[in-house]
Amino acid sequence: MRPEVALLDAIRADPEDPAPQRAIANWLLEHGDPRGELILLDHRDRAGELHDPAAVERLLLLAAEYTFPCPRAPDGGLDQLPPA
Repeated sequence: MRPEVALLDAIRADPEDPAPQRAIANWLLEHGDPRGELILLDHRDRAGELHDPAAVERLLLLAAEYTFPCPRAPDGGLDQLPPA
């Protein structure tokens, strides 16, 4: 199973567990996908840790550009999502 598929399955299995969400965010960033940054900024915001105005602005810009949850590709992966 591809790593991103396993991570998405882990998120679906326990949506309240932030660990797989952070892991998919890091995977996305490693693959040049800015949605990873969106996820990490969102986690910081929800934890009350997002105080830098530039980071808040970046979160809002990314949130306006992308919607979640992401649709999955037919094979369960992320490769057929719209380009980042």
